[in-house]
Order: sequence, then C-alpha cells, then structure tokens
Amino acid sequence: MAEREVITQQELWLRQLKISGNQPKNEHKKELFILHTFMIAISCEITNIFNEADVGYGFAAWIRKNQWLKEIKKIIRKYDWKQETRDVLRSVYMKIVDREHRHIYGEYYTPDWVCEKIVKEVIDDSYITEFVTSIHKNKKIGGILDPACGSGTFLYYAIKRICNSSIVRNASLSKRCFTEKLVENIYGIDIHPVAVAMTKANVLRALPEKTSQPLNIYQGDSLQIERGTEYEQSKLSERTNLFVIKSRENKEIRFPMEFIKTENFLRIGIASSDGKDFPLGVDENLSEDSKAVLKKAFGTLKEICLKEGNDIWSWYAINQATINTLRKKMDRIIANPPWVRLSNIQDENRKKEIIRLAKELKVWMGGNRATSFNIGALFVVQCMKIYGKKNTIKAGWVLSDTAMKGGNWSKYLELMKPSKMYDLGNLAFKSHSQSSIHFFNLPKETTKKLVLNDNTNKINDKDSWVNVAKKISFIEETNPFIKKESEWLTKNKPIARNGATIFPQCLIVLKECRKFDKNYVIGITSESRHNPWKNL
Repeated sequence: MAEREVITQQELWLRQLKISGNQPKNEHKKELFILHTFMIAISCEITNIFNEADVGYGFAAWIRKNQWLKEIKKIIRKYDWKQETRDVLRSVYMKIVDREHRHIYGEYYTPDWVCEKIVKEVIDDSYITEFVTSIHKNKKIGGILDPACGSGTFLYYAIKRICNSSIVRNASLSKRCFTEKLVENIYGIDIHPVAVAMTKANVLRALPEKTSQPLNIYQGDSLQIERGTEYEQSKLSERTNLFVIKSRENKEIRFPMEFIKTENFLRIGIASSDGKDFPLGVDENLSEDSKAVLKKAFGTLKEICLKEGNDIWSWYAINQATINTLRKKMDRIIANPPWVRLSNIQDENRKKEIIRLAKELKVWMGGNRATSFNIGALFVVQCMKIYGKKNTIKAGWVLSDTAMKGGNWSKYLELMKPSKMYDLGNLAFKSHSQSSIHFFNLPKETTKKLVLNDNTNKINDKDSWVNVAKKISFIEETNPFIKKESEWLTKNKPIARNGATIFPQCLIVLKECRKFDKNYVIGITSESRHNPWKNL
C-alpha cells in the first residue's frame, strides 16, 4: 500500500483517539499506531474464524497486503481459540502496550475472577429464566451492556454464564436460535477502536456456534456528551424511521435508520469532515428513498463540519446515531469504566464537556477537588440513567476505591446509594490502585471487605472465581467511607492551615540513579507529565 494511504489510515486512527480527550505524544505516535494495528490484526483474524463474513480492518487496513499479516494469519489458525477459557487478548494487549499509554486512557483491565463474580451476581437466575422464555415465546427482553467494554472480558463471561446455566441446559433449545438470541442481547461500547475489535473477537469465541448476524459492539462515547449547549438533544423519529441531529446553528442532519448501524457510516463521517465527495458504494442495498435522504444528510454534515467544528461533528454524528439506538433497552449493566482523573484529560473541550455533565447530574465536587475528579462516577450515573430499561436495572461496577475514600465521590454516593459494595483493596489491581465493586438493585447488604486468608496465598489475574473464593474471606465494614475527624481540628476549626504550596515544573524526573564511580552518578530519567514541559 502506498505511503500516502498509510498516512491517511494513521490520521484516522489518531482522530479516533482524540475523541476521548487524550492522544499519544508525537514521539510515541508511530510506535503506538503499529502496536494498535497489530492488535487489530490479531482480533480481526480471530473474528474471521468464528464469523461467517470477512470483517473490516478500519484504520489497520494498510496491512492487508503486508507480508507479516500473512504470518499472523498462519499463527492465529494454529490455535484452538474456542478451547481457551479466558480473555487472552487482554493479556496480549497489556504485554505489548506500555503501561503509561494504558494509564492515559484509564485502561485497568479487570481480572477474570472479578468479572466472574460480578457476572454471577448481576446475571442471576431470574434473567436467565426470562432469557430462555423469550426464545420459546419469540419476544424481546432487555439486553446486557458493558458501556466500557475494553477487551470484552465482562461480555465473554456473561455469555459463558448463560451458556453454562442449568436453566439453559435443561431447556432443549436449538443451538442456532440460542446463539442468535445471545447476539441480539449482548451489547458493548468503547471509545477506543482497538477495544471494539478485541471485544468482537472475544464475544464470538464465547458463542455456541458461528453467526452471520452483526454484533452489537460499537465504537463511541457511552456518556453521550453533547458538543455544546445551544442545540437540542439528538433524537430518533420512529414515525419517519429517521435519526435527527441538530447542530449549534440549528441545522438538522437526518439519517435513515437502516443506514446508521452499517460500517459505511464511518466513511460518510470521514469524507464529510475532509470536504470530499459522497463516497461511492456507501448507499448500496438502501432503498431509493433512503439513498436520497442519505445524500442530503451528507451535504448538510459536510457544511456543518466546515462551519461549526470540523471533524468533531462527523464523529459526533456517527457516535450519537449508533449509540442513541440503545437508550432504555438494557436490563443488566456490568462494567469497569475508565479511571481517568480530570487533570489527565488533555483536550480542553472534553474537560468542559465532562464538567458540564457532572454538574448536570449533580456529582460534581468542584473546588480543590476539581482536578482530581474521576470520571468513573460519571459513567455509573449517566449509563444507569440513559441505558436502563427501567429504574430497577441491575448492575455491577468496578470503581476506584482510592477516589472514593479521598472524598471525590461524596455526591455520587449520596445520589446513587449502592445496594451493596465489596471493598477489594489491592487484591484486583496490585500495582495500580485500591478498588471496589458497587452493585445496584440487588438484595441490600452491608459493605464487605475481601481479605486473603493467608498472606502467602497469591491471586493471579487469570484465576477463576471458584479458586479465589477458597483463598479469601468477606469481612464486614459498617461505614467504609466515613472519615474520622482530623486531629488538627479543635471545635471544628483548624489549629493550623496550609500555607504557600510550591509545585515545581520539572522538565525531567529522575526515576533511578546509581553510582558509577567515586565522582559520577548515572541517572535514568523520564519526561515530565505536567505543563509546560510535557508539550515540548
């Protein structure tokens, strides 16, 4: 493939990463682009084993004629991916992508045993019974959603939980009908394109047999944050079978519903933002009426991209159109949302959007806690609100315990009131942070802390819940987030206060040093992550 086409694909990749509010530094772009392409290639080839139609590569299409893709295909075909009972793609991703890059996007991949435990409690027998009944009676039920699906571990175990249930085994179901019902009811969303590819591969691995149905795994912003405050929320028009978005200047973009779920939607977005002509073939298989509507929508979108915000609008249109169709359709949510502090989001517009939504949902702390606000709280509140089929939606979330105990989520706790919580301490993320699981609309319990029975016991990320349960105990915690009054307070007034605080702006940070001889010291340094140095 020509170098110019590779550069175009790299720009598409970078554009997709920018939407999250963060992007790799210039010196890391090429390396990360190649690593992400490698993960896409592996995921797509696994997907092709279990899918009845060849899948697209997206920004990784440049490797289709590359010799090393042929080698990857040979290696992929040697393994029995059905036999592997865990999320193997997560392990590969964590080994090849540097921890610093994963930290930028809040990518803390959930250990298998944690996923199994949450899935076991949230996807209970009542849901599985309803699932089986819906097949017999040919009716729809609420879906299972992971709005931050990462590599798809939660959805993988959700499918396995249903497949291995005695309720299903005793139901005498057609394997084909059962598989189609699973595909219909499993949903995933992630803002990262590599995550979407990995999730599709893992979901297909978990299914009882191959499927020709498109998976409900979407790239987009689960928070559905608006681009501004001057225009109406996007909406579905059931009567006309159209999806309508309004721009800041009140221009309407009307997309035919039969088009918005197709992969060609991305081509429409890119062409409109680049000011190009209507892409050939994107309206294939559409009715004549829908073709006319789509061409008009393209012209309007192209005009909006030029006048009101360039390529952000094309992505916003794609995101809102596909994700908005999932509103109020879920019965269960299982997720580990991004653990990203507001101060780590580089894009100023994204920061403003996050703050605006946090204030609207009444979880914004502000003040001296503003920069340390963790967007995980936002995910819980917003996703429960917009995707839940009803107020009793059952959910399990893995969250940062450190952020909560630091007081950053006080308003979240007051608003949401989880029915029960498990304090995991450092058991799940040994080298990162303390964590906890929050359950909603499950039988109410006091908070439990998970502790090792014996400190010599080791828990590995790939351990099953059955094995981990033998190594731990549940200890009751009555008031886990109530902090004791500081010893520096006298009659609720401080006897001392914080004076001037200096935060030095370091160009480099010394990570390690050792003596070379009597006169010299060798230092290993890393770049500063703070302004103004991080941009130099």
